[in-house]
Amino acid sequence: MFSKASLAHAGFGMLNIAIPLIIGMTIHNYWLGVMGAFGSLIFMYYVPVNRERTFTQMVLVTGISIVSFPISALSSSVPWISVLWIGLLAYLIQYTLTSGKFIGPGAFFLMMINGMIASLNRFPLHFTLMLAIYAIIGTLLSFLFSIIEPKLMGQPLSMQLNLTFESDNLQIAVKSLVYAIFAFIAYFIGYSLHLPNYYWFLVGAISVLQGENFVHARKRQFDYVIAAIVGCLFAWVVYEVVGNPIILAIIAILLLGVICLTINRNYMIGNFFTTPIALILFKLALPHISNSLIEFRLLAIVVGTTIGLLGIIYFDHLMKKQKTFDFKDYEIN
Repeated sequence: MFSKASLAHAGFGMLNIAIPLIIGMTIHNYWLGVMGAFGSLIFMYYVPVNRERTFTQMVLVTGISIVSFPISALSSSVPWISVLWIGLLAYLIQYTLTSGKFIGPGAFFLMMINGMIASLNRFPLHFTLMLAIYAIIGTLLSFLFSIIEPKLMGQPLSMQLNLTFESDNLQIAVKSLVYAIFAFIAYFIGYSLHLPNYYWFLVGAISVLQGENFVHARKRQFDYVIAAIVGCLFAWVVYEVVGNPIILAIIAILLLGVICLTINRNYMIGNFFTTPIALILFKLALPHISNSLIEFRLLAIVVGTTIGLLGIIYFDHLMKKQKTFDFKDYEIN
């Protein structure tokens, strides 16, 4: 059912998230474990999708993480600046990865971590900066495993960075701009509502904004919302039944293994397990957190994905106007 390569990737993915969790729990620094685990998830999202260009993308993604995470932490001290920063960052990352013709999650996961770090305005600045460093440690661990896995599997590593920033490539520029604008809107709405973990509005929006067109985006919204509902119900059961941090960590590790096996086969199943992992990690860092966090997650996903869908509708509208304009211009000539 599963290939040797996919099973190996799942094993490396589980080890990748287990290492920061084990270290954090050993030294009684749960935030190190949790943020390191979030950073290590980059391995799951970016390693298997580009094959011969995977290493190139990992170099680029790791570099972006090292630069952007601390800036997001600094911006968190002034919330309105953090909102503007997230909008700008969304454009820069999406445009860069799209111009590089990388397939896969695009800016999604990088924006998720940056959105989370930039939303931590309730913490002192020095502590938020430390959380950003923890996330970078997890990212570097992902980069290390992205080298080890292909070596052990007998696959070559190659660097093929060819970013083509063409001024006449209007569609990429417009799509990235729409992505950034609606990511900004989602993040701003979440912040304005003063809800905990309001970056989830951003996550919901960009999960749909990755869609190629309205039909694709509508399916992604449906899949993401259904997966989030099921995932939240699963997380609620875990919150009610499990209190031991070791068991919580084991559940998160096992769920990541399932994601590594399923994310490329079935988007909805993969995201079903992503939601409880995020909620379980927060439970580890904040053991007394209430179940209301799960309710906020559902609200943010529904509203965020709707904002993302509106963004795709607007992009499709702009593309149709461009085609109409080009046709009329051709007729005049």
